[in-house]
Amino acid sequence: MTQNCLPQRKARILLVSLFSKDFPMVCESHGISVLAGCLKNKLKRELNALQVIDLYALGYEQKEELFLQQVSNFQPTIIGISVPYGSYSYLKDVYPKLKNLMKNQEYLTIFGGAIPTYLPEIILNEIDSSAIIVRGEGEEAIVKIVQNWLNCKPWAHIQNICYKEENEIKYHDKVLTDLSKVPPPYREHIRRLVEQKAQIFVETSRGCSWAKCTFCPRGLLDVKGMPNEHRRFPLERLEKDLLALREAGVQDITFADEDFLGGDLLQCEQLVTFLEELTKREKFKMRFDVSMTVQSIYSSKIEKYELKKRRDILRRLRDIGLRKVFLGVESGSPTQLARYNKSHTPDEAITAIRFLQKLGVAIELGFIMFDPLCNMSEIEENIYSVSYTHLTLPTK
Repeated sequence: MTQNCLPQRKARILLVSLFSKDFPMVCESHGISVLAGCLKNKLKRELNALQVIDLYALGYEQKEELFLQQVSNFQPTIIGISVPYGSYSYLKDVYPKLKNLMKNQEYLTIFGGAIPTYLPEIILNEIDSSAIIVRGEGEEAIVKIVQNWLNCKPWAHIQNICYKEENEIKYHDKVLTDLSKVPPPYREHIRRLVEQKAQIFVETSRGCSWAKCTFCPRGLLDVKGMPNEHRRFPLERLEKDLLALREAGVQDITFADEDFLGGDLLQCEQLVTFLEELTKREKFKMRFDVSMTVQSIYSSKIEKYELKKRRDILRRLRDIGLRKVFLGVESGSPTQLARYNKSHTPDEAITAIRFLQKLGVAIELGFIMFDPLCNMSEIEENIYSVSYTHLTLPTK
């Protein structure tokens, strides 16, 4: 049986995303918006109240006091904490105060996000041995955790989790979420984020259609980190999310896809057609940024008809609001690109950059200038490549 369960009671669920001063962005923590959407949609009978605290989007002043005060006011029975990169020291500082605040209550803590996914042992051994860890995609897991806890059922058949039992860490199998069953994100907290001018995210897909770069952590986040794990959300879900954002006054959007035009070309065309029809029908003017691979724009290996279609897709995206492309170039050195196992050459990257420049679209380069094996020739090639395209690398 699960410990400290609450039979026959409805859950008061608080989801919070922690932050790091090392990554000073003001942006939505999209993961907790997605999880909150799942909980609200699928726990209609079991849910008493749901609250989202997105510390990343609220500036740095008095974060700890704000967090603890809202916990005290809300009195949750389940606390879900997202621990992104760089936030572990903040967690170590604030979590004992949270436990002291909740010492007279029965509650369950669930940890998720980058650090719990990659290093669950640290969370269980150093933070809270009674917590449940969600590893990887958590949409299905968090709903089942809440249901099992409320009904005093064991964790045995819940995938994508780990936990401590009799001083031994139990690891359950990792699986990918069926995106066709994921409801739209929770957006009731979004107006405050808009007031803070936070960067707002939308997903149309997950994974990467290449998924072979040697520096990529996809194999940790996904199941095997393979190209076939690249999946797209239903367009109906995307429509509901975009319309909810419009109602909240959002016009500037960042598509969180790592590979916005990856995968099947027909699906890419369908996505662009959908966005065109939606913006026209709903009179929805938006400005948006995306991330793309070089081969999404140009590759010498693809047929001319496909290249023409891809360039047409990019023009259509620009016409409906495409503002900036984050382009995963990574290097201007052939040998370094081979070491990174990228799918393009320096010349192909330059061709892709030139086309985006001709379109009038801003470009942000993904670039790994140095690696442990690089030499002076590769650095010189990188400097030449950057100067030749008249682009600057992003600074921290």
